[in-house]
Amino acid sequence: MQSLTLAAAILFAFPLVAAQPDFTGAWKLNLAESDYKGAGDMRDPTGQVPPPESMLRVVTQKGNALKYRMERVLNGRKYEFEAELTIGGEGFSSDPAGALTAEWKGKSLVIHSVYNPMRARSERTEVWTLTEDGKKMVDEMVYRSPEGKEVKIRRVFDKQ
Repeated sequence: MQSLTLAAAILFAFPLVAAQPDFTGAWKLNLAESDYKGAGDMRDPTGQVPPPESMLRVVTQKGNALKYRMERVLNGRKYEFEAELTIGGEGFSSDPAGALTAEWKGKSLVIHSVYNPMRARSERTEVWTLTEDGKKMVDEMVYRSPEGKEVKIRRVFDKQ
């Protein structure tokens, strides 16, 4: 009886920590399930930004070590970058990716990007969440222009 009481006391003294989701895999943008309505490209005077023709995100995650490559085709041109950072720690910086940091918010991974931090600063925040079955990644993205305009895009990726 004493050992049972001791075991219960230990369990309550150290709350269980839920494992964070693992985003490892190749993720292809599902345009039909994504929402680009109302998205404006701050560099485009018409205020319209078409969705990319294709987008692929390849993620390798080991604990809080995160590496990912993003490839997209927009208006017939291919854009890509690769980033390697520590979730909740050291960020990453490059011209195509910007200055990136990542942190956990519950079961979501939040990626924050800053472009041109010394001049006209724009920012992007992506909130990655896996569906319960792990077959889809939902990315709720918010882009803030140097002028303070905000654009929200919901991207859904299918695991390949």
